Amino acid sequence: MDLVSLTSHGLAALAFAGFAVLVAMARNGGRHRLLAMAAGLTSALWSAAIAAELPPLVILGLELLRNTAWLWLLWTLLCAGGERTRTAAAILGVGRFLPLAALVVAFLGGAVPVLGSLVQMQMLVVPVLGLLALENLLRATGQAGRWRLKYPFLGLGLIFAYDLVLYADMHLLGELDPAFFSARGFVNALATIPLTVGVARLKEWSGDWDIDIHASRKAALHSMALVACGLYLMAMGFIGFAIREAGGVWGGALQVTFMFAGLLVMGAVFASGRVLSWARMIIRKHFFSYKYDYREEWLRFIRMLSAGEAGSLSARVLRAMADLMDSPAGALWLKRSDAAYVPEMVWNYHGPRACEPVGSKLSTFLADTGWVVELDELRADPALYQGLDTPDWLAAHDRAWLVVPLVHRTEMLGFLVLDRSRAPRRLDWEDRDLLKTTATHAAGALAEELMAEALREARRLEDFNRRFAFVIHDIKNVVGQMSLMLDNFRRFGDRADFRAEMVETIDNSVSRLRSLLERLSVERRQPAPLGRTDLTDLLNRLVRQWRGTFPNVHAAIPDDTAMVAADEPALVSVLDNLVGNAAAAAGPHGHVDLSLSREAGEITVVVADDGPGMDMEFVNDELFRPLRTTTSTGWGIGAWQARHLVREMGGRLEVDSEPGRGTIVRVALPQQEKAMP
Repeated sequence: MDLVSLTSHGLAALAFAGFAVLVAMARNGGRHRLLAMAAGLTSALWSAAIAAELPPLVILGLELLRNTAWLWLLWTLLCAGGERTRTAAAILGVGRFLPLAALVVAFLGGAVPVLGSLVQMQMLVVPVLGLLALENLLRATGQAGRWRLKYPFLGLGLIFAYDLVLYADMHLLGELDPAFFSARGFVNALATIPLTVGVARLKEWSGDWDIDIHASRKAALHSMALVACGLYLMAMGFIGFAIREAGGVWGGALQVTFMFAGLLVMGAVFASGRVLSWARMIIRKHFFSYKYDYREEWLRFIRMLSAGEAGSLSARVLRAMADLMDSPAGALWLKRSDAAYVPEMVWNYHGPRACEPVGSKLSTFLADTGWVVELDELRADPALYQGLDTPDWLAAHDRAWLVVPLVHRTEMLGFLVLDRSRAPRRLDWEDRDLLKTTATHAAGALAEELMAEALREARRLEDFNRRFAFVIHDIKNVVGQMSLMLDNFRRFGDRADFRAEMVETIDNSVSRLRSLLERLSVERRQPAPLGRTDLTDLLNRLVRQWRGTFPNVHAAIPDDTAMVAADEPALVSVLDNLVGNAAAAAGPHGHVDLSLSREAGEITVVVADDGPGMDMEFVNDELFRPLRTTTSTGWGIGAWQARHLVREMGGRLEVDSEPGRGTIVRVALPQQEKAMP
């Protein structure tokens, strides 16, 4: 074996071994992960066998096992696609056994020569099956899934395409081209790069098979892509020829490696969302009178909003508005109280997410004008936006690009913050008109959703009142029983038998009241007057109380006083409920941390746990809804009542949580510097 082939396949063996180790380190994935690991291991063994010059039958057997593993992995992915990939899955369901059949046939090839030809023929069929499977998977995979899968598919496509060229050339010429064979290891090693990137992106080895919506202007985009591809391939051909002529003994292998490396780069470019965004912008600008095909944009927007199975309405509004501007990330703020707009939903957004007061300069400007604010333009010339000041939390996010108000009739329900588009662009009249029109429609949909949610909560509270009507009846019975007993005591209190029955009656009444209290999770109350409360003293007492039952409660509380205007019994109830929930979430081996901070005239109590956490959709849609509970002993009132009580005291309650990262709850109350009158 020559040095080129030894180096090539030795490098491939190391690359695939590293790929297999990376896959093995993944925490989840089930059979997809196991099949990918098997494919990486067999590919590494096959490359090592070639580099070690093992017997041809061993090399052939390992190559057939490698092909089987890759085809089996693709078949499982096709099966997950359901009806959209059913035909391809059926074809590959049979084809995945070809390498195994060839493995058996290979041992008979010496006795029956024609069987050896069949083994060579299946070497040509396997790459075709692999490319067919990849093509079907790409067509059936939605945009979110394609972001995760495009690099693994690119790497596998490179492997199958090279094998197809290699074995097609062998069948045409009757022998393997030495240069092609020597470069095969280099090409396979190159393929592990996108495969490894794909594994890093695949947090879950599962399929997302939502079908993309096709725009009518894609023909122009595809034509432009074909022209660019042709020019690129011509340039590669000239450069490859020069490499072959100047490379000497390495020339052939270097030329082939360069050609496939160029194809890999081309595939990565065409799979890039940024490049596609730039191409669409060029086409819109130079080939059409208007930037948008408004019919297609409107239909796509409506489909996104009305897709009931695609998450909450807030998530669909955010994603639909971001897609209009080709923005890769954004966040939605909604007016959830009379005091502030709160972060409702995020999508790939990594900037600060502070609450924006209703009377702030930004919210007032957006509500009064309804303008779309382009932040770069605002920074360059604030006079264009009536001297508007950018809030600190928004100015700190350098990727923030647009602020879009969501105005329904005369009320601003919320606003969107969108990150910069994938391709640099400036807003013109078409962009602004499209954003205003779609934002108005989205605001109407959100208003209906909020009203429906308020109606559902009112009905739940009405049901709550009906469910607890029995409480009045039970209390009335106990009061009547105790009143009668008191009247009789004045008459028969000196009798021993009466006193014995009285004790029994009292015991029965206490039992009934205890049972009633266990069934009653909250009490209906009227707002109490606020007084000065020292949060430092209150938290210290709370920590001492909880350490008796949950030792892992830790506190970072300053020694100086922290006075707030609050209803102390209600505040104790709120914080006790929050610590109890945190302790339950953290479990017996977890930790709960309490801290106190001052900022901008507010004092904030932070309760953090290292429990399993919650996703934002649950926090927004379920956590604060009355009569919604995930426990068998709760009524689903605690979180709702806690936020209600905090708002009654002029404060706010915020929840920051992510699955696997625990939960942080902040209770912010106005600081009380002077004694109340």
